[in-house]
Amino acid sequence: MAPDRVIRTGPELSADLEQLGLPRGGLVMFHSSLRSIGTVEGGADTVIDALLAALGPEGTLVAPTFTGQFRDPGFVYDPTETPGTTGSIPNHLFRRPEARRTVHIVQTVAAIGPLRDTIIDAGGDDGWDAQPSMRAIFDLDGWFLLLGVPYQNLTAGHFMEQEIGSHRGPRVAEGLQRLPDGRVVPLRSETWGPNPDFPGMPERSYDFNRLGEGLEQRGLVRRGAVGNAIARLFRARDLQRTARERFAADPELFFIVDGQVTPLQYGVTWPIPDGRNAGAELCVVDPAGVYQARAE
Repeated sequence: MAPDRVIRTGPELSADLEQLGLPRGGLVMFHSSLRSIGTVEGGADTVIDALLAALGPEGTLVAPTFTGQFRDPGFVYDPTETPGTTGSIPNHLFRRPEARRTVHIVQTVAAIGPLRDTIIDAGGDDGWDAQPSMRAIFDLDGWFLLLGVPYQNLTAGHFMEQEIGSHRGPRVAEGLQRLPDGRVVPLRSETWGPNPDFPGMPERSYDFNRLGEGLEQRGLVRRGAVGNAIARLFRARDLQRTARERFAADPELFFIVDGQVTPLQYGVTWPIPDGRNAGAELCVVDPAGVYQARAE
């Protein structure tokens, strides 16, 4: 069988996650690429089941389910239906009956597990004001998992920029939300974005791979393969401590230097060559093992 047709099963993925060291009973927020794992029997739902099995019943799983449609005229956010832009695995997760999703125009997250309500309700009615759901991951000693994607996909990097940098600031977005009873009501959210007046912005924003490489140099990242995906697992508090220490020594920590994002040394970083996500980078064991849809 060709490498890209090796079929991954749920038990195999669970074993890979356990070998990686996914914390049993832990709180984990993940960023993912299904195609990086390869051909998965059952697709995105199998990956979610594998993650939940590795975490165990006391574990809580969190995924970003961001939306970009708020820019469209007349966009109405429906927490139970509006698709996210962060891939098929988070989109399948938030639609599960046991999941809940924050109410926000842009930066929503979904969660399953005992800490679900703590994460989702952290921001009150405005689910990402000053990123309280993300802050809860740090306060509760949670973990981050990069599953087939680089540190550039790490939303917590933006949280660190917000916490200790000076080039991101709050902005208000206004839109509409559909309530469970079908009514459409106004929705006001606060988000954080680059300050366009900060020198070098937006061209130099952002390089989170540099921060990630710093974590790896300190031995704070568990690395391994989950299927064909390169996985990286690390504690939120280690990320926070490392970011603060490195920023104190280098105020340029979050910026792109010399026009190039820091290359990762572990695994293969492979840019998608074509299609809707052309140019986006995956972290894989072997580019030949990336899932490719069969030609009709």
